[in-house]
Amino acid sequence: MRADSSGEGSRVCLLPMAAMSVNPRLAWLDACLVPLLAVAGCFYAVGLERFLDLGFGDEPYYMNRGLSEYWPAEWAPLYSAWYAFLSLFEPRRVELYYLNQFVMSVLPALAMYL
Repeated sequence: MRADSSGEGSRVCLLPMAAMSVNPRLAWLDACLVPLLAVAGCFYAVGLERFLDLGFGDEPYYMNRGLSEYWPAEWAPLYSAWYAFLSLFEPRRVELYYLNQFVMSVLPALAMYL
């Protein structure tokens, strides 16, 4: 965001992210920090099942909806689809719950950085 300082009111120019230039000298830093952030997140979240109990709120309902083929709009179909996607990697339900917790601990930090 850039403010106009010409004195004619306070205009604000919002530049889209694609219009911002990336410094090529700092691209190597991003190339190093993204894997480092992923490794740090994995190090943080490994062994999560030893410290985190199974949740008995809405999470089992979302998981059951994701493992079935019925995704009603009232039950967050995108989150159910996320569980359906994760179930391709882990078919057992308890381990699927912990896989979701692991991925949802690491992935948002990576997404915020990128």
